[in-house]
Amino acid sequence: MQELTDRSHLGAIGVYEPERLQRVIALLDAADPRFRELTGVEKRELHDEYGHALEQLIAAKASGGELTEPPVEAVPTVDLMAALEASVRAARAERGD
Repeated sequence: MQELTDRSHLGAIGVYEPERLQRVIALLDAADPRFRELTGVEKRELHDEYGHALEQLIAAKASGGELTEPPVEAVPTVDLMAALEASVRAARAERGD
């Protein structure tokens, strides 16, 4: 059995490449010209948050700096049961039940 040690064919993994992001945006442009209309997001506003955070983590570890947790934004919770009950009531009212 041959051991797989040469990983050069895999390329750079986890490295942020602006050119790659531009190719993805071009692919999205070609795939669906109505992307902004459907999503409400301008493709030029897309960015790689994970890659940026990973780069910061690596730089902090390499320089021996302190690693800190970013502040967590409070996200409002959704009462799924209330939403389901409202949906059922609306469906019943629409059918006349």
